Amino acid sequence: MTAPCAAPAFTSVQPRTVQPLRDGVVTLRAARAVDAAFVDALTRQTMLAYVARTWSNVSDIAAYFAKNRFDPEHTEIVQCNGQDVGRLTLLVTQDELFVDNIHVQPELQGRGIGGAVLRHVIARARREGRAVRLQCLRVNPAAKLYRRLGFVEQGQDATHFFLRLPSQRPTRSPVVQQPRLHDPGPRELAESHPRVPFFILLKMDVQRRGLLLTPAALDAVQDPLYDYGRSYVIYGQGEQVRKNAPGPMLLRDGTSVLVLAGAQYNEAYTVDFRDGRFLLFDGDAFIDEVDFSPRPDYYGKRTSSGVPMETIATARPQRLDINPYRYCHFWDGGHQCRYCAYFTDVKASSTLADGKFPRQVAGQDLYETVAEALKEPGRFSQVMLTSGADPRGDQTFDFEVDRQIEALQAIGRNFKTRRFASQLIGCGYSRPQLQRLYAETGLTTYCPDIEVWDPKIFDWICPGKAKWNGRDAWIRSALDAVDIFGPGNVYTNAVAGVELAKPHGFATLDQALASHFEACEFFAKNGVIYLSLVWIPWRGSQFHGQKQPPLAFYARLVEGLRDIRRAYGLRASNDDYRHCGNHGDSDLERVQ
Repeated sequence: MTAPCAAPAFTSVQPRTVQPLRDGVVTLRAARAVDAAFVDALTRQTMLAYVARTWSNVSDIAAYFAKNRFDPEHTEIVQCNGQDVGRLTLLVTQDELFVDNIHVQPELQGRGIGGAVLRHVIARARREGRAVRLQCLRVNPAAKLYRRLGFVEQGQDATHFFLRLPSQRPTRSPVVQQPRLHDPGPRELAESHPRVPFFILLKMDVQRRGLLLTPAALDAVQDPLYDYGRSYVIYGQGEQVRKNAPGPMLLRDGTSVLVLAGAQYNEAYTVDFRDGRFLLFDGDAFIDEVDFSPRPDYYGKRTSSGVPMETIATARPQRLDINPYRYCHFWDGGHQCRYCAYFTDVKASSTLADGKFPRQVAGQDLYETVAEALKEPGRFSQVMLTSGADPRGDQTFDFEVDRQIEALQAIGRNFKTRRFASQLIGCGYSRPQLQRLYAETGLTTYCPDIEVWDPKIFDWICPGKAKWNGRDAWIRSALDAVDIFGPGNVYTNAVAGVELAKPHGFATLDQALASHFEACEFFAKNGVIYLSLVWIPWRGSQFHGQKQPPLAFYARLVEGLRDIRRAYGLRASNDDYRHCGNHGDSDLERVQ
Protein backbone atom coordinates (compact mmCIF):
# COMPACT_ATOMS: atom_id res chain seq x y z
CA MET A 1 0.00 0.00 0.00
CA THR A 2 1.28 3.45 -0.84
CA ALA A 3 2.28 5.55 2.15
CA PRO A 4 0.09 8.52 3.15
CA CYS A 5 1.23 12.03 2.28
CA ALA A 6 3.76 13.81 4.42
CA ALA A 7 4.35 17.05 2.49
CA PRO A 8 1.68 16.90 -0.22
CA ALA A 9 1.47 18.42 -3.61
CA PHE A 10 -2.06 19.03 -4.88
CA THR A 11 -4.01 18.05 -7.98
CA SER A 12 -7.62 18.56 -9.00
CA VAL A 13 -10.21 16.07 -10.29
CA GLN A 14 -8.34 15.85 -13.57
CA PRO A 15 -4.97 15.32 -11.81
CA ARG A 16 -2.44 18.06 -12.32
CA THR A 17 0.36 18.98 -9.94
CA VAL A 18 0.08 22.46 -8.50
CA GLN A 19 3.12 22.18 -6.25
CA PRO A 20 6.27 20.08 -6.86
CA LEU A 21 5.72 16.47 -5.80
CA ARG A 22 7.60 15.48 -2.68
CA ASP A 23 6.49 12.55 -0.50
CA GLY A 24 3.00 12.28 -1.91
CA VAL A 25 0.16 13.86 -3.83
CA VAL A 26 -3.25 15.07 -2.72
CA THR A 27 -6.08 14.85 -5.24
CA LEU A 28 -9.80 15.52 -5.32
CA ARG A 29 -12.33 13.28 -7.00
CA ALA A 30 -16.07 13.74 -7.39
CA ALA A 31 -18.13 12.20 -4.62
CA ARG A 32 -20.53 9.38 -5.44
CA ALA A 33 -23.54 8.01 -3.61
CA VAL A 34 -21.43 5.08 -2.33
CA ASP A 35 -19.23 7.55 -0.41
CA ALA A 36 -22.03 8.40 2.04
CA ALA A 37 -20.94 5.95 4.76
CA PHE A 38 -17.30 7.07 4.54
CA VAL A 39 -18.13 10.77 4.71
CA ASP A 40 -20.66 10.51 7.55
CA ALA A 41 -18.30 8.32 9.61
CA LEU A 42 -15.44 10.75 8.92
CA THR A 43 -17.54 13.68 10.15
CA ARG A 44 -18.14 11.91 13.46
CA GLN A 45 -14.50 10.88 13.81
CA THR A 46 -13.18 14.38 13.24
CA MET A 47 -15.86 16.51 14.91
CA LEU A 48 -17.44 14.56 17.78
CA ALA A 49 -14.99 15.79 20.42
CA TYR A 50 -15.46 19.45 19.42
CA VAL A 51 -19.24 19.11 19.10
CA ALA A 52 -19.49 17.49 22.53
CA ARG A 53 -17.48 20.38 24.03
CA THR A 54 -19.78 22.89 22.33
CA TRP A 55 -23.17 21.37 23.16
CA SER A 56 -24.18 19.18 26.06
CA ASN A 57 -27.71 18.55 24.84
CA VAL A 58 -28.00 15.28 22.90
CA SER A 59 -30.55 16.79 20.50
CA ASP A 60 -28.18 19.67 19.65
CA ILE A 61 -25.38 17.23 18.90
CA ALA A 62 -27.68 15.14 16.72
CA ALA A 63 -28.83 18.27 14.89
CA TYR A 64 -25.22 19.23 14.10
CA PHE A 65 -24.47 15.87 12.48
CA ALA A 66 -27.78 15.87 10.63
CA LYS A 67 -26.97 19.30 9.17
CA ASN A 68 -23.51 18.14 8.10
CA ARG A 69 -24.53 14.87 6.47
CA PHE A 70 -23.08 13.75 3.15
CA ASP A 71 -24.01 16.13 0.33
CA PRO A 72 -22.82 14.52 -2.94
CA GLU A 73 -23.76 17.47 -5.13
CA HIS A 74 -21.25 19.76 -3.41
CA THR A 75 -18.69 17.28 -2.04
CA GLU A 76 -15.37 16.02 -3.37
CA ILE A 77 -13.36 13.23 -1.79
CA VAL A 78 -9.82 14.10 -0.72
CA GLN A 79 -7.32 11.41 -1.67
CA CYS A 80 -3.71 11.01 -0.66
CA ASN A 81 -1.66 8.78 -2.94
CA GLY A 82 -4.93 7.38 -4.27
CA GLN A 83 -6.44 6.57 -0.86
CA ASP A 84 -9.63 8.24 0.42
CA VAL A 85 -8.56 10.34 3.41
CA GLY A 86 -11.02 13.23 3.69
CA ARG A 87 -13.74 15.35 2.18
CA LEU A 88 -14.23 18.89 0.90
CA THR A 89 -17.75 20.30 0.73
CA LEU A 90 -17.71 23.56 -1.21
CA LEU A 91 -20.72 25.73 -1.99
CA VAL A 92 -20.38 28.26 -4.80
CA THR A 93 -22.26 31.52 -5.20
CA GLN A 94 -21.76 34.29 -7.72
CA ASP A 95 -19.38 36.20 -5.43
CA GLU A 96 -17.81 33.69 -3.09
CA LEU A 97 -16.81 30.13 -2.26
CA PHE A 98 -18.25 28.85 1.02
CA VAL A 99 -16.16 26.09 2.60
CA ASP A 100 -18.87 24.09 4.30
CA ASN A 101 -16.58 21.29 5.52
CA ILE A 102 -12.95 20.17 5.24
CA HIS A 103 -12.34 16.93 7.14
CA VAL A 104 -9.21 14.75 7.16
CA GLN A 105 -8.91 11.41 8.93
CA PRO A 106 -7.60 12.02 12.48
CA GLU A 107 -4.51 9.84 12.11
CA LEU A 108 -3.41 11.90 9.08
CA GLN A 109 -4.02 15.34 10.53
CA GLY A 110 -1.03 17.62 11.01
CA ARG A 111 0.64 16.50 7.77
CA GLY A 112 -0.51 19.43 5.64
CA ILE A 113 -3.36 17.70 3.79
CA GLY A 114 -6.11 20.03 5.01
CA GLY A 115 -3.92 23.06 4.40
CA ALA A 116 -3.19 21.91 0.84
CA VAL A 117 -6.92 21.53 0.16
CA LEU A 118 -7.71 24.95 1.58
CA ARG A 119 -4.89 26.63 -0.38
CA HIS A 120 -6.31 25.01 -3.51
CA VAL A 121 -9.70 26.58 -2.76
CA ILE A 122 -8.07 29.96 -2.15
CA ALA A 123 -6.17 29.72 -5.44
CA ARG A 124 -9.41 29.00 -7.28
CA ALA A 125 -11.11 31.95 -5.59
CA ARG A 126 -8.30 34.29 -6.65
CA ARG A 127 -8.49 33.09 -10.26
CA GLU A 128 -12.26 33.64 -10.31
CA GLY A 129 -12.30 36.90 -8.36
CA ARG A 130 -14.35 35.42 -5.50
CA ALA A 131 -14.08 35.72 -1.73
CA VAL A 132 -13.81 32.62 0.48
CA ARG A 133 -16.00 32.21 3.53
CA LEU A 134 -16.23 29.58 6.25
CA GLN A 135 -17.41 29.10 9.79
CA CYS A 136 -15.62 27.23 12.54
CA LEU A 137 -16.56 25.97 16.00
CA ARG A 138 -14.91 28.19 18.59
CA VAL A 139 -13.27 25.18 20.25
CA ASN A 140 -11.76 23.92 16.99
CA PRO A 141 -8.01 24.70 16.78
CA ALA A 142 -8.30 24.82 12.96
CA ALA A 143 -9.30 28.48 13.41
CA LYS A 144 -5.58 29.24 13.89
CA LEU A 145 -4.78 27.78 10.46
CA TYR A 146 -7.54 29.84 8.82
CA ARG A 147 -6.20 33.05 10.34
CA ARG A 148 -2.65 32.23 9.25
CA LEU A 149 -3.94 31.90 5.69
CA GLY A 150 -5.40 35.40 5.83
CA PHE A 151 -9.00 34.82 6.90
CA VAL A 152 -10.49 37.71 8.85
CA GLU A 153 -13.13 37.30 11.53
CA GLN A 154 -16.46 38.81 10.43
CA GLY A 155 -18.35 37.94 13.59
CA GLN A 156 -19.00 35.26 16.17
CA ASP A 157 -21.77 33.79 18.25
CA ALA A 158 -21.84 31.46 21.25
CA THR A 159 -20.63 28.49 19.19
CA HIS A 160 -18.93 29.68 15.98
CA PHE A 161 -16.41 32.07 14.47
CA PHE A 162 -17.43 33.44 11.04
CA LEU A 163 -14.36 34.00 8.86
CA ARG A 164 -13.86 35.49 5.40
CA LEU A 165 -10.98 35.90 2.98
CA PRO A 166 -11.80 38.91 0.76
CA SER A 167 -11.61 38.71 -3.02
CA GLN A 168 -8.16 39.58 -4.37
CA ARG A 169 -9.58 41.30 -7.46
CA PRO A 170 -12.99 42.61 -8.56
CA THR A 171 -15.42 40.01 -9.90
CA ARG A 172 -15.96 42.11 -13.02
CA SER A 173 -12.28 42.71 -13.73
CA PRO A 174 -11.04 42.97 -17.33
CA VAL A 175 -9.47 39.53 -16.94
CA VAL A 176 -12.87 37.98 -16.37
CA GLN A 177 -14.57 39.91 -19.15
CA GLN A 178 -11.84 39.44 -21.76
CA PRO A 179 -13.12 36.12 -23.19
CA ARG A 180 -16.51 37.70 -23.92
CA LEU A 181 -14.81 40.02 -26.44
CA HIS A 182 -14.15 36.92 -28.57
CA ASP A 183 -17.36 35.11 -27.62
CA PRO A 184 -20.34 37.02 -29.05
CA GLY A 185 -23.60 36.75 -27.16
CA PRO A 186 -27.14 36.05 -28.41
CA ARG A 187 -27.85 39.52 -29.81
CA GLU A 188 -24.60 39.72 -31.80
CA LEU A 189 -25.04 36.18 -33.14
CA ALA A 190 -28.64 36.84 -34.12
CA GLU A 191 -27.23 39.42 -36.55
CA SER A 192 -24.51 37.16 -37.98
CA HIS A 193 -26.84 34.11 -38.05
CA PRO A 194 -30.17 35.63 -39.16
CA ARG A 195 -31.78 32.18 -39.58
CA VAL A 196 -31.29 31.44 -35.86
CA PRO A 197 -33.67 33.64 -33.81
CA PHE A 198 -32.50 35.53 -30.77
CA PHE A 199 -34.66 33.49 -28.37
CA ILE A 200 -33.11 30.18 -29.45
CA LEU A 201 -29.62 31.64 -29.07
CA LEU A 202 -30.57 32.99 -25.65
CA LYS A 203 -31.93 29.61 -24.59
CA MET A 204 -28.70 27.82 -25.53
CA ASP A 205 -26.59 30.47 -23.82
CA VAL A 206 -28.58 30.20 -20.59
CA GLN A 207 -28.14 26.43 -20.70
CA ARG A 208 -24.43 26.85 -21.40
CA ARG A 209 -23.73 29.47 -18.73
CA GLY A 210 -26.36 28.71 -16.09
CA LEU A 211 -28.92 30.67 -14.11
CA LEU A 212 -28.92 32.29 -10.67
CA LEU A 213 -31.92 33.72 -8.80
CA THR A 214 -31.63 36.87 -6.71
CA PRO A 215 -33.14 36.71 -3.21
CA ALA A 216 -36.18 38.65 -4.51
CA ALA A 217 -36.70 36.18 -7.36
CA LEU A 218 -36.17 33.25 -5.02
CA ASP A 219 -38.82 34.60 -2.67
CA ALA A 220 -41.21 35.11 -5.59
CA VAL A 221 -40.96 31.49 -6.79
CA GLN A 222 -42.03 30.25 -3.35
CA ASP A 223 -45.53 31.17 -4.55
CA PRO A 224 -47.53 27.92 -5.01
CA LEU A 225 -47.89 28.80 -8.70
CA TYR A 226 -44.14 28.22 -9.23
CA ASP A 227 -42.93 26.05 -6.34
CA TYR A 228 -41.57 22.82 -7.83
CA GLY A 229 -40.13 21.72 -4.49
CA ARG A 230 -36.52 21.45 -5.64
CA SER A 231 -33.94 22.57 -3.11
CA TYR A 232 -32.00 25.78 -3.87
CA VAL A 233 -29.37 27.08 -1.48
CA ILE A 234 -28.37 30.68 -0.83
CA TYR A 235 -25.70 31.70 1.65
CA GLY A 236 -25.70 34.51 4.13
CA GLN A 237 -23.16 35.24 6.83
CA GLY A 238 -22.89 32.15 8.97
CA GLU A 239 -26.01 30.48 7.60
CA GLN A 240 -27.42 28.45 4.76
CA VAL A 241 -30.97 29.14 3.61
CA ARG A 242 -32.70 26.40 1.63
CA LYS A 243 -35.68 27.33 -0.48
CA ASN A 244 -37.55 25.71 -3.33
CA ALA A 245 -36.58 26.36 -6.94
CA PRO A 246 -38.91 26.73 -9.93
CA GLY A 247 -39.40 24.49 -12.94
CA PRO A 248 -38.31 25.24 -16.52
CA MET A 249 -37.86 28.88 -17.48
CA LEU A 250 -40.10 30.30 -20.21
CA LEU A 251 -38.96 32.93 -22.67
CA ARG A 252 -41.34 35.51 -24.08
CA ASP A 253 -41.90 33.58 -27.34
CA GLY A 254 -42.97 30.44 -25.45
CA THR A 255 -39.59 28.69 -25.67
CA SER A 256 -38.93 26.51 -22.63
CA VAL A 257 -35.43 26.43 -21.18
CA LEU A 258 -34.45 23.36 -19.22
CA VAL A 259 -31.90 24.77 -16.78
CA LEU A 260 -31.14 23.96 -13.15
CA ALA A 261 -31.59 27.29 -11.38
CA GLY A 262 -28.78 27.76 -8.89
CA ALA A 263 -26.26 25.42 -10.50
CA GLN A 264 -22.88 27.05 -11.01
CA TYR A 265 -21.49 27.29 -14.52
CA ASN A 266 -19.50 30.14 -16.08
CA GLU A 267 -20.68 33.75 -15.67
CA ALA A 268 -24.29 32.72 -15.09
CA TYR A 269 -27.30 34.78 -16.10
CA THR A 270 -29.39 36.24 -13.26
CA VAL A 271 -33.16 36.44 -12.77
CA ASP A 272 -34.46 39.25 -10.57
CA PHE A 273 -38.05 40.01 -9.50
CA ARG A 274 -39.11 43.66 -9.82
CA ASP A 275 -42.56 45.23 -9.95
CA GLY A 276 -44.25 41.84 -10.18
CA ARG A 277 -42.14 40.61 -13.11
CA PHE A 278 -39.24 38.21 -13.55
CA LEU A 279 -36.40 39.95 -15.40
CA LEU A 280 -33.36 38.28 -16.94
CA PHE A 281 -29.95 40.00 -16.68
CA ASP A 282 -26.50 39.32 -18.07
CA GLY A 283 -24.35 41.01 -15.48
CA ASP A 284 -25.84 44.50 -15.19
CA ALA A 285 -27.41 44.41 -18.66
CA PHE A 286 -31.17 43.79 -18.86
CA ILE A 287 -32.00 41.07 -21.43
CA ASP A 288 -35.74 40.38 -21.37
CA GLU A 289 -38.76 39.51 -19.29
CA VAL A 290 -39.11 35.78 -18.52
CA ASP A 291 -41.42 33.48 -16.60
CA PHE A 292 -41.39 29.97 -15.17
CA SER A 293 -43.52 26.95 -15.97
CA PRO A 294 -46.48 26.73 -13.57
CA ARG A 295 -46.41 24.01 -10.96
CA PRO A 296 -48.53 21.02 -12.08
CA ASP A 297 -51.65 20.13 -10.11
CA TYR A 298 -50.39 16.66 -9.20
CA TYR A 299 -47.37 18.04 -7.32
CA GLY A 300 -47.86 17.73 -3.56
CA LYS A 301 -50.11 14.68 -3.90
CA ARG A 302 -49.23 11.11 -2.94
CA THR A 303 -49.90 7.69 -4.37
CA SER A 304 -51.92 5.11 -2.42
CA SER A 305 -48.60 3.74 -1.12
CA GLY A 306 -47.67 7.16 0.25
CA VAL A 307 -45.01 8.19 -2.29
CA PRO A 308 -45.01 11.89 -3.35
CA MET A 309 -46.03 11.99 -7.00
CA GLU A 310 -43.40 14.61 -7.93
CA THR A 311 -40.74 11.99 -7.13
CA ILE A 312 -42.36 9.61 -9.63
CA ALA A 313 -42.77 12.04 -12.53
CA THR A 314 -41.23 15.46 -13.03
CA ALA A 315 -42.86 18.00 -15.32
CA ARG A 316 -41.69 20.02 -18.26
CA PRO A 317 -44.19 22.46 -19.78
CA GLN A 318 -46.16 19.79 -21.69
CA ARG A 319 -44.33 16.56 -20.93
CA LEU A 320 -44.09 14.09 -18.04
CA ASP A 321 -40.57 12.76 -17.39
CA ILE A 322 -40.37 9.41 -15.60
CA ASN A 323 -37.36 7.41 -14.39
CA PRO A 324 -38.70 3.91 -13.67
CA TYR A 325 -35.23 2.75 -12.57
CA ARG A 326 -33.13 5.37 -10.82
CA TYR A 327 -29.65 3.98 -10.95
CA CYS A 328 -27.03 3.48 -13.69
CA HIS A 329 -24.97 0.29 -13.42
CA PHE A 330 -22.28 1.77 -15.64
CA TRP A 331 -21.16 3.55 -12.44
CA ASP A 332 -20.55 0.22 -10.66
CA GLY A 333 -17.17 -0.36 -12.27
CA GLY A 334 -16.34 3.22 -13.17
CA HIS A 335 -17.71 2.84 -16.72
CA GLN A 336 -20.07 5.82 -16.57
CA CYS A 337 -20.01 8.36 -19.39
CA ARG A 338 -17.40 10.92 -18.44
CA TYR A 339 -19.72 13.92 -18.80
CA CYS A 340 -22.46 12.34 -16.68
CA ALA A 341 -23.48 13.22 -13.12
CA TYR A 342 -27.00 11.70 -13.16
CA PHE A 343 -28.40 9.07 -10.77
CA THR A 344 -25.88 9.96 -8.06
CA ASP A 345 -27.86 12.19 -5.68
CA VAL A 346 -30.09 9.65 -3.98
CA LYS A 347 -30.12 11.63 -0.71
CA ALA A 348 -32.03 14.62 -2.08
CA SER A 349 -34.66 12.47 -3.75
CA SER A 350 -34.96 10.26 -0.68
CA THR A 351 -35.65 13.34 1.44
CA LEU A 352 -38.47 14.36 -0.90
CA ALA A 353 -39.95 10.88 -0.64
CA ASP A 354 -39.67 10.59 3.16
CA GLY A 355 -37.02 7.92 2.68
CA LYS A 356 -39.16 5.86 0.27
CA PHE A 357 -36.84 5.98 -2.72
CA PRO A 358 -36.23 2.49 -4.12
CA ARG A 359 -34.27 2.14 -7.32
CA GLN A 360 -37.26 0.71 -9.16
CA VAL A 361 -40.57 2.57 -9.14
CA ALA A 362 -43.61 0.39 -8.51
CA GLY A 363 -45.97 -0.01 -11.46
CA GLN A 364 -49.01 1.01 -9.41
CA ASP A 365 -47.28 4.24 -8.38
CA LEU A 366 -46.54 4.97 -12.04
CA TYR A 367 -50.14 4.33 -13.03
CA GLU A 368 -51.58 6.52 -10.27
CA THR A 369 -49.19 9.40 -10.87
CA VAL A 370 -49.86 9.58 -14.61
CA ALA A 371 -53.60 9.24 -13.97
CA GLU A 372 -53.52 12.20 -11.60
CA ALA A 373 -51.35 14.30 -13.94
CA LEU A 374 -53.75 13.74 -16.85
CA LYS A 375 -56.61 15.26 -14.85
CA GLU A 376 -55.14 18.73 -15.45
CA PRO A 377 -56.87 19.85 -18.67
CA GLY A 378 -54.57 20.48 -21.63
CA ARG A 379 -51.35 20.31 -19.61
CA PHE A 380 -49.56 17.17 -20.79
CA SER A 381 -49.36 15.72 -24.28
CA GLN A 382 -46.45 13.28 -23.97
CA VAL A 383 -44.81 10.84 -21.55
CA MET A 384 -41.04 10.30 -21.65
CA LEU A 385 -39.22 7.47 -19.90
CA THR A 386 -35.51 7.21 -19.24
CA SER A 387 -33.50 5.13 -16.80
CA GLY A 388 -30.01 4.33 -15.77
CA ALA A 389 -28.33 1.62 -17.85
CA ASP A 390 -28.54 -1.98 -16.66
CA PRO A 391 -26.57 -4.40 -18.88
CA ARG A 392 -27.52 -7.48 -16.85
CA GLY A 393 -29.60 -10.38 -18.20
CA ASP A 394 -29.28 -13.45 -20.43
CA GLN A 395 -28.83 -11.02 -23.29
CA THR A 396 -27.25 -7.63 -22.59
CA PHE A 397 -29.93 -5.20 -21.29
CA ASP A 398 -32.62 -7.90 -20.82
CA PHE A 399 -33.25 -6.77 -17.23
CA GLU A 400 -33.59 -3.18 -18.38
CA VAL A 401 -35.99 -4.06 -21.20
CA ASP A 402 -38.16 -6.10 -18.84
CA ARG A 403 -38.48 -3.10 -16.50
CA GLN A 404 -39.24 -0.70 -19.34
CA ILE A 405 -42.03 -2.97 -20.57
CA GLU A 406 -43.48 -3.27 -17.08
CA ALA A 407 -43.43 0.53 -16.65
CA LEU A 408 -44.94 1.26 -20.07
CA GLN A 409 -47.70 -1.26 -19.49
CA ALA A 410 -48.57 0.35 -16.14
CA ILE A 411 -48.66 3.82 -17.71
CA GLY A 412 -50.62 2.53 -20.70
CA ARG A 413 -53.52 1.54 -18.47
CA ASN A 414 -54.44 5.25 -18.45
CA PHE A 415 -55.19 5.36 -22.19
CA LYS A 416 -58.09 4.00 -24.22
CA THR A 417 -56.00 3.60 -27.37
CA ARG A 418 -53.30 0.95 -27.64
CA ARG A 419 -50.62 3.49 -28.56
CA PHE A 420 -50.06 6.69 -26.60
CA ALA A 421 -47.69 9.64 -27.20
CA SER A 422 -44.51 8.41 -25.57
CA GLN A 423 -40.77 8.27 -25.92
CA LEU A 424 -38.24 5.90 -24.38
CA ILE A 425 -34.64 7.04 -24.04
CA GLY A 426 -32.92 3.71 -23.59
CA CYS A 427 -29.78 1.75 -24.29
CA GLY A 428 -28.80 0.16 -27.61
CA TYR A 429 -31.27 -2.71 -27.57
CA SER A 430 -31.15 -5.65 -29.97
CA ARG A 431 -33.78 -6.13 -32.67
CA PRO A 432 -35.64 -8.83 -30.66
CA GLN A 433 -35.70 -6.53 -27.63
CA LEU A 434 -37.05 -3.67 -29.76
CA GLN A 435 -39.72 -5.94 -31.21
CA ARG A 436 -40.81 -6.84 -27.68
CA LEU A 437 -41.05 -3.16 -26.71
CA TYR A 438 -43.22 -2.38 -29.71
CA ALA A 439 -45.43 -5.48 -29.48
CA GLU A 440 -46.00 -5.49 -25.72
CA THR A 441 -46.44 -1.76 -24.98
CA GLY A 442 -47.97 1.39 -26.43
CA LEU A 443 -44.57 3.04 -27.05
CA THR A 444 -44.45 5.33 -30.11
CA THR A 445 -40.84 6.60 -30.28
CA TYR A 446 -37.46 5.22 -29.25
CA CYS A 447 -34.17 7.03 -28.62
CA PRO A 448 -30.81 5.26 -28.09
CA ASP A 449 -28.44 8.17 -27.48
CA ILE A 450 -25.16 7.94 -29.40
CA GLU A 451 -23.72 10.90 -27.36
CA VAL A 452 -20.49 11.09 -29.44
CA TRP A 453 -20.05 10.16 -33.11
CA ASP A 454 -16.28 9.82 -33.56
CA PRO A 455 -15.33 6.15 -32.80
CA LYS A 456 -12.19 6.84 -30.75
CA ILE A 457 -13.70 9.71 -28.77
CA PHE A 458 -16.86 7.61 -28.22
CA ASP A 459 -14.83 4.81 -26.64
CA TRP A 460 -13.01 7.30 -24.39
CA ILE A 461 -16.03 9.33 -23.26
CA CYS A 462 -18.59 6.48 -23.09
CA PRO A 463 -16.67 3.48 -21.71
CA GLY A 464 -19.84 1.71 -20.53
CA LYS A 465 -21.45 1.92 -23.95
CA ALA A 466 -18.17 0.83 -25.53
CA LYS A 467 -17.97 -2.19 -23.22
CA TRP A 468 -21.58 -3.32 -23.48
CA ASN A 469 -22.15 -4.02 -27.17
CA GLY A 470 -20.04 -1.14 -28.49
CA ARG A 471 -20.62 1.86 -30.74
CA ASP A 472 -21.61 -0.12 -33.85
CA ALA A 473 -24.30 -1.98 -31.91
CA TRP A 474 -25.76 1.29 -30.56
CA ILE A 475 -25.93 2.62 -34.12
CA ARG A 476 -27.45 -0.65 -35.37
CA SER A 477 -30.09 -0.41 -32.65
CA ALA A 478 -31.26 2.96 -33.99
CA LEU A 479 -31.39 1.66 -37.57
CA ASP A 480 -33.25 -1.52 -36.55
CA ALA A 481 -35.74 0.59 -34.62
CA VAL A 482 -36.67 2.47 -37.81
CA ASP A 483 -37.90 -0.83 -39.30
CA ILE A 484 -40.10 -1.32 -36.22
CA PHE A 485 -41.26 2.16 -35.15
CA GLY A 486 -41.05 3.83 -38.57
CA PRO A 487 -38.92 6.65 -40.06
CA GLY A 488 -39.03 9.84 -37.99
CA ASN A 489 -40.05 7.94 -34.85
CA VAL A 490 -36.49 7.09 -33.82
CA TYR A 491 -34.15 9.67 -32.28
CA THR A 492 -30.60 9.84 -31.04
CA ASN A 493 -28.97 12.64 -29.06
CA ALA A 494 -25.42 13.97 -29.03
CA VAL A 495 -23.88 15.91 -26.14
CA ALA A 496 -22.62 18.70 -28.37
CA GLY A 497 -19.28 20.14 -27.35
CA VAL A 498 -18.13 17.21 -25.23
CA GLU A 499 -16.19 15.89 -28.24
CA LEU A 500 -13.86 18.86 -27.62
CA ALA A 501 -13.06 17.75 -24.04
CA LYS A 502 -9.41 17.48 -23.07
CA PRO A 503 -7.12 15.66 -23.50
CA HIS A 504 -8.43 13.33 -26.22
CA GLY A 505 -11.15 15.41 -27.91
CA PHE A 506 -11.01 17.31 -31.18
CA ALA A 507 -8.52 20.16 -31.43
CA THR A 508 -10.77 22.59 -33.32
CA LEU A 509 -14.40 23.66 -33.47
CA ASP A 510 -14.49 22.92 -37.21
CA GLN A 511 -13.48 19.30 -36.62
CA ALA A 512 -16.24 18.93 -34.03
CA LEU A 513 -18.86 20.48 -36.31
CA ALA A 514 -17.83 18.26 -39.23
CA SER A 515 -18.28 15.20 -37.02
CA HIS A 516 -21.79 16.26 -36.00
CA PHE A 517 -22.84 16.98 -39.57
CA GLU A 518 -21.48 13.62 -40.73
CA ALA A 519 -23.47 11.86 -38.00
CA CYS A 520 -26.66 13.76 -38.74
CA GLU A 521 -26.35 12.98 -42.47
CA PHE A 522 -25.80 9.28 -41.79
CA PHE A 523 -28.75 8.97 -39.43
CA ALA A 524 -31.06 11.13 -41.55
CA LYS A 525 -30.44 8.89 -44.58
CA ASN A 526 -31.69 6.02 -42.45
CA GLY A 527 -34.78 7.77 -41.03
CA VAL A 528 -33.28 8.64 -37.61
CA ILE A 529 -33.53 12.15 -36.13
CA TYR A 530 -30.17 13.30 -34.72
CA LEU A 531 -30.45 16.09 -32.13
CA SER A 532 -27.92 18.05 -30.08
CA LEU A 533 -27.72 18.95 -26.41
CA VAL A 534 -25.60 21.71 -24.90
CA TRP A 535 -22.72 20.15 -22.98
CA ILE A 536 -22.57 21.21 -19.34
CA PRO A 537 -19.46 20.14 -17.34
CA TRP A 538 -21.55 19.16 -14.32
CA ARG A 539 -20.09 19.02 -10.88
CA GLY A 540 -19.84 15.33 -10.11
CA SER A 541 -18.79 14.43 -13.65
CA GLN A 542 -15.25 13.63 -14.70
CA PHE A 543 -15.27 16.68 -16.95
CA HIS A 544 -16.20 19.18 -14.24
CA GLY A 545 -14.23 22.38 -14.75
CA GLN A 546 -13.49 21.89 -18.44
CA LYS A 547 -14.10 24.74 -20.87
CA GLN A 548 -17.22 24.70 -23.04
CA PRO A 549 -17.31 25.80 -26.67
CA PRO A 550 -18.51 29.36 -27.38
CA LEU A 551 -22.13 30.12 -28.23
CA ALA A 552 -21.11 30.68 -31.86
CA PHE A 553 -20.32 26.96 -32.09
CA TYR A 554 -23.88 26.07 -31.10
CA ALA A 555 -25.33 28.65 -33.53
CA ARG A 556 -23.50 27.02 -36.43
CA LEU A 557 -24.38 23.55 -35.17
CA VAL A 558 -28.15 23.93 -34.82
CA GLU A 559 -28.42 25.69 -38.17
CA GLY A 560 -26.55 22.89 -39.93
CA LEU A 561 -28.40 20.04 -38.20
CA ARG A 562 -31.79 21.57 -38.99
CA ASP A 563 -30.85 21.95 -42.68
CA ILE A 564 -29.70 18.33 -42.97
CA ARG A 565 -32.86 16.90 -41.40
CA ARG A 566 -35.03 19.16 -43.55
CA ALA A 567 -33.32 17.84 -46.70
CA TYR A 568 -34.45 14.33 -45.73
CA GLY A 569 -37.98 15.35 -44.74
CA LEU A 570 -37.48 14.74 -41.01
CA ARG A 571 -39.06 16.88 -38.31
CA ALA A 572 -38.54 16.49 -34.54
CA SER A 573 -42.11 16.65 -33.26
CA ASN A 574 -41.38 14.87 -29.96
CA ASP A 575 -38.48 16.97 -28.72
CA ASP A 576 -39.76 20.40 -29.69
CA TYR A 577 -39.91 23.65 -27.73
CA ARG A 578 -43.11 22.69 -25.86
CA HIS A 579 -42.13 19.21 -24.76
CA CYS A 580 -38.42 19.02 -24.09
CA GLY A 581 -36.68 22.36 -23.62
CA ASN A 582 -33.27 20.83 -24.30
CA HIS A 583 -32.66 21.15 -28.06
CA GLY A 584 -31.96 24.38 -29.90
CA ASP A 585 -32.01 22.64 -33.28
CA SER A 586 -35.51 21.14 -32.85
CA ASP A 587 -36.75 24.51 -31.54
CA LEU A 588 -35.50 26.01 -34.79
CA GLU A 589 -37.91 23.87 -36.83
CA ARG A 590 -40.98 25.74 -35.63
CA VAL A 591 -39.89 29.08 -37.05
CA GLN A 592 -38.46 28.07 -40.44
